[in-house]
Amino acid sequence: APISQIFIVNSPVLKYNLGIGGSILRDEIGPIVQNIIYFDIAYNIKVTEKARLSMGLKGSLNIIQSNLDNLGLTETNDPMFNDQDKLSVLPNFGFGLYLYSDRYYFGVASPKLLENNYDFIDIADENAGTERQHYYAMGGYLFDLNEVFKLKPSFMVKVVDSAPMSIDLTSMLIIKENLWLGVSHRIQESFSFIIQYQFTQQLRFGYAFDYTISKISSVTYGSHELMLSYDFYFSRNHNKIKSPRFF
Repeated sequence: APISQIFIVNSPVLKYNLGIGGSILRDEIGPIVQNIIYFDIAYNIKVTEKARLSMGLKGSLNIIQSNLDNLGLTETNDPMFNDQDKLSVLPNFGFGLYLYSDRYYFGVASPKLLENNYDFIDIADENAGTERQHYYAMGGYLFDLNEVFKLKPSFMVKVVDSAPMSIDLTSMLIIKENLWLGVSHRIQESFSFIIQYQFTQQLRFGYAFDYTISKISSVTYGSHELMLSYDFYFSRNHNKIKSPRFF
């Protein structure tokens, strides 16, 4: 089964109204291994007394290694799979806008604007794929039900050429700002069940199970995700940073 690991670090630079960050994503899908390094910077401006607009830029390097010659073939001398242990580095860039307050958020983004071809993997004189442009829109709102319970519904829409539109609807119930229980539905694709716990103001752990309902459900039992988050305080101004963060 495919395996993914993601490491993300980010920090506000309060003096300059900036946010900076980076992330590393590793995907292992069959004989193809991708290591993607992202660099992010965002500038924040005050829109109203409570709302802020963040404008972000993203740069990335996608390091792809194909190990097709390590596949177990029924025809050991198949020329289509000979000499296919290759490495390639594909650069890209993207942008995003994010409007938020202590009650709501809304964002649009396109993290990859260049459509790089995987032409270094040649199968029957055709490349193995293209990095299509993806466009995202997302939003959410935080409701205070009472002193104990909060409800955070949210949505995300993804649009990409030559594929159906993807719509995610999520609802999270937050109990005493510590325990998060949620369910998410990707329309016509899957259901996800989510649990998170805020152990301290700095430490959070989460688990999610994704159950597929589309046509590929006959060959998958779903996926498991684990998340660990920790907030480091390096400044006396850390009281300006809200914890726990709801979005």
